[in-house]
Amino acid sequence: MEIVYYVAASLDGYIADPQGKVDWLASVADENEDYGYDTFYQGVDALVMGSKTYLKVLELGAWPYEGKPVWVFSRQEDLKLAPGVERCAGDPSTIVAHFRALDYKRVWLVGGGELLASFQEEDLVDEYIISYVPVLLGRGIPLFPPVDACARLDFQLAETFSSGLVQMRYKRLCD
Repeated sequence: MEIVYYVAASLDGYIADPQGKVDWLASVADENEDYGYDTFYQGVDALVMGSKTYLKVLELGAWPYEGKPVWVFSRQEDLKLAPGVERCAGDPSTIVAHFRALDYKRVWLVGGGELLASFQEEDLVDEYIISYVPVLLGRGIPLFPPVDACARLDFQLAETFSSGLVQMRYKRLCD
């Protein structure tokens, strides 16, 4: 089973501006190019995200993850859940064991830094797919929060697009 961190980031390493907005992603929006998103999305069995990311996604309007099970890490027991969404709590290794029991092969770790950090600290992120957007935000929510863990990565692929977006893929090297 693989956990994949699939994310867009500014060239200076932010996934959102200081207010959590991602409207700068519109600079590379192209109705004829999905940057491999559909293929990636079809290849995941489920999604896992933190509650802050989940609430931001809800603000966007229509739920974009129909047909896929979504797990939201949250201590908030009364969190309003969209159809197909489950709340989970505890440590990441517990939910990963649950994913294995459900026979998931590939799970997308969506969005923010806090959840990513907790997965990284338990050495649970297997692949990183980062789409760098040609914009400098100056500050915001960092792509990689500080963690007490080190992961050696193996470069897999760099793909460039006419919009200036560059997508990088790395796999975690197991020691």
